[in-house]
Amino acid sequence: MLAPLLALTALTAAAAPATDETIVALVVGNNLPLPGSGYPPLQYADDDALRFATYFEELGAQVFTTTSVDFDTAQRYPALADRVAVPTRAHVLEQIAGARAALAAAEGPRVLFVYFSGHGSVTSSDAYLHLVDGRFSRTDLHEQILRNMPAERVHVIIDSCHAYFLVNARGERVAVAQDEESLDRYPHAGFLLSTSRGKEVQEWSGYQAGVFSYQVLGALRGAADVDGDRRVSYAEAHGYVVAANLGVKNPSARIQPYVREPIVRGDTLLDLRPLPDVRRVRVPEAIAGHFVVSDAAGTRVLDAHKPVDATLELVSPPDAALFLTTGEDVYDTRADDDGRLVFEGPLTERPAVLASKGSIADEFRDHLFVHPLTVDFVRGLDAAHDALRPTAIRRSAPPWERDPITLGLLGAAAAGAITGVVATGYYVRDRRRFERRPVTPEHEALRSDAERARAVLIGGFVAGASFLTAGIIRAVFTNGPAWAVAPTTNGAIVSGAFP
Repeated sequence: MLAPLLALTALTAAAAPATDETIVALVVGNNLPLPGSGYPPLQYADDDALRFATYFEELGAQVFTTTSVDFDTAQRYPALADRVAVPTRAHVLEQIAGARAALAAAEGPRVLFVYFSGHGSVTSSDAYLHLVDGRFSRTDLHEQILRNMPAERVHVIIDSCHAYFLVNARGERVAVAQDEESLDRYPHAGFLLSTSRGKEVQEWSGYQAGVFSYQVLGALRGAADVDGDRRVSYAEAHGYVVAANLGVKNPSARIQPYVREPIVRGDTLLDLRPLPDVRRVRVPEAIAGHFVVSDAAGTRVLDAHKPVDATLELVSPPDAALFLTTGEDVYDTRADDDGRLVFEGPLTERPAVLASKGSIADEFRDHLFVHPLTVDFVRGLDAAHDALRPTAIRRSAPPWERDPITLGLLGAAAAGAITGVVATGYYVRDRRRFERRPVTPEHEALRSDAERARAVLIGGFVAGASFLTAGIIRAVFTNGPAWAVAPTTNGAIVSGAFP
C-alpha cells in the first residue's frame, strides 16, 4: 500500500500567491427561507459565506459577496461584515455583473468560483435557491453564470436543500441538442454539491457552519491533498467529504455529495502550489488519527483524520495562532531549526472548546472524521465514481441524420424538387404541342395543360428550396456540435466500501 500524504493548507493575505491565474469568487449566503416554504431559518449560512469570502481574499482573488450578517457573525468577521450586500435578487445580479466584468478585464487564465449557502427548493418543473426577496432558479444559474462568464474554468459549490436538482432537474438524460440546460454544454464547469438527492442542509454549532461547507473549505485549504502535490482535485475533495461522513449512522445527518468534474482542462479544483513554504505549518508524523485545528478563540479551522506515518502541513490564516487538538493532547506552533513552523506539544492547557447539544449534534461529534483519508481511499472512491464522470471527450458532427424534424424538412425539399422536375417535363411537352402549327381543336386544352404544369413546377421548386433552406438552418444551428459523454447514474455516495 502506498504511504499516504495528507497536505492541509490555508492561504494568507500577507502571502497571496504570485500567479498569472486570475481568480474571481462569487459568494452568496442567505439564512432566511422564502415565505410559505416551510423551512426554518438557518443559523450559519452567513458564517459560511464570510468564511469562503475570507479564504478567497487570502488567495488574492477578487471576491463579490452578498449575505445578511447577524450580530455574532459580524463580531467574528468585522472586516467583511460592513462590506457585503444583502442577498436580494437585485444585489445578487449586480454582483454577478461585477464578477463578469472583472473576468472580462483580466489577462491570462481566468477561474470563477461560485459558492452558495442557504435553502433550496424543487418543483415539478424547476429548482431554485432562496434569496431574501425571490428565487434564483436553475435557469438563472445557466443563463447568468454558466453561459455568460468569460472564464476558462468555473467551479460551482452549493450547500443547500435539493442542491442536486439545481443542476440535474430532469430524471433521465435527453439529447444535448434538445436540452438547453444540459451540463454537457459546459465542459469547462465543475460541480460540488451538498447532496446527490433531495435532502435538507445540515448545520452544526460545533463547526458554527454548515457541515458540508465546513468540510469543503477544509478540502480547499488542502486537507484533501492526499498525494502531496499541493493541488486539490475533484476526486480528492470528493474523497475527503465521503471519508469524513462515512461513520455517520443517521441517514438524515449523513452528507451525500454530488461531484462532477469539468470535462476539459484537467480535474484540478484548486492549485495550492504557488504558496510559499515559509507560511506552512508541519504536522509531525507522530500525530495520527482525527485532529482539529482551531484558532485562539476555539473556533475550528478544519478537521482531518491523518493516517499513521503520513506527513502533513498547514498554512495558517493571517495573524492567527493555531492549535491542533487530538484526543486529550493539544499542540501549538513553534519554529524549527530551518525557521519553518511545526506543531509541537502537547501543552498543559487546552484552548477554548465549543459545545453543542442534540441528537444530530451527538451524531456529528461522535462519528464525523472517524475514517482516515488515504491515497488508496481516494483512488477507490474515484474508481467507483467513474460511472458519474464523462468519459468521451470529443466534438460530434451535427446530428442532423438523427433529428426527425431535420430529416422531415430535407425529405420535403427532395419531394418538392422531384415534383418540379416532373412538372418541368410535362410543361415542355405540352408547350411544344401547343406551339405546333396548324392550330388544332385541342389547342386551348394543350395551352391550359402547359400553364398548369408551369404552375406546378414553379411551386415544386419554390417549396423544395424553402424546405431545403429550413433543413440546412436547423442542421447547422439547432443541431450544433455537442460534447459526447458517457451515460451517468445517481450514485455519488459510496458507503462502507472501503476499510
